Amino acid sequence: MRQIVLAMVFVILAGAMAQAQEASVPPLVNYQGMLTDADGKPLTGTKKIEFNLYDAATGGTKFWGPQIFSSVPLVNGMFNVILGEKDEEKRLITDAFESSGRYLGIKVNDGDELFPRQQILSTPYAIRAEKAGKILQVVHNDGHGDSEIIIDSPLNPAEKRRNLMLTRAKRKTFTTDEYHQMIEAGILREGDRLELIQGEIIQMAAIGSNHASCVGRLTHLFSANFAENAIVWVQNPVCLGKHSEPEPDISLLKPQPDFYASRHPRPEDVLLIVEVADTSLEDDREIKLPLYAKAGIREVWIVNLKASCVEVSTSPSGHKYLNVRVFHRDSVLSLGIFPDAKILVDDIIGQSYPLTAM
Repeated sequence: MRQIVLAMVFVILAGAMAQAQEASVPPLVNYQGMLTDADGKPLTGTKKIEFNLYDAATGGTKFWGPQIFSSVPLVNGMFNVILGEKDEEKRLITDAFESSGRYLGIKVNDGDELFPRQQILSTPYAIRAEKAGKILQVVHNDGHGDSEIIIDSPLNPAEKRRNLMLTRAKRKTFTTDEYHQMIEAGILREGDRLELIQGEIIQMAAIGSNHASCVGRLTHLFSANFAENAIVWVQNPVCLGKHSEPEPDISLLKPQPDFYASRHPRPEDVLLIVEVADTSLEDDREIKLPLYAKAGIREVWIVNLKASCVEVSTSPSGHKYLNVRVFHRDSVLSLGIFPDAKILVDDIIGQSYPLTAM
């Protein structure tokens, strides 16, 4: 049966542009799609897949390619490849976007090119732009050549919100089971710093030194205060349901003899979640905090490195917390379930060592 591409669901840019003038914008495109047979049944196993970029939906001039992957693993039809390494003529994919109107042609197992080609609209051209933001997602391709990519540009938040509203209904979401299958098959790598948030695979921000230092301090403090009564879970997954598996900076968990080797922790296992926020502050407040509230996580701390304070949220109700308190320097924190243990905000955010024992 003839194979068809049903969906293009997620694109990230990664890597370094060593040869381009716009050195801040990388030239690699992480392409995920789905292959099915003619009856719509997802394919499995491995396939040889070839990619080319043209200036027309049919015929036309080839501007880049081929880039050939000899053995691409499929999980429920889904696959992942990185486009943009030099093709057979030593061209980068960035060279193809100097003008508009580009179409991606795909061949599977040396067969005919799949029809129709997928038109690439608007944002891969931002690879060429000196002040482009990072590409977050190609949200969908319905098989008719229409795909959209959202730009996360700090220069135009209004446009970002508009694009999010326009494309929300088109998104393909993943379950945690599908997410795990992609990791196990090597489609997603464990070192890629990804989270599953409401069915979307999100690339987490790089960890800066202040962020890393704060996580280290919290790990030290929590291990000293709670090790006998809780498991200190550092930047590891917490499964919040069918479509969300974030990786908080620190979690305190109910003890389990196998240290959660048989499954990831669930909301009922969580005593506390801590997110350390600098560049991620807005996302932690507006996306993750409501997610934790909906899951019933009893207490969440956001360590606001910009304001040198800790925002403590308790009493979840719906998508929000009813009780939110802010603790500044010189304040003392206690965890609701362990009220006798006291932690200084200065020990979380400050510069002193050794840390205070209380």
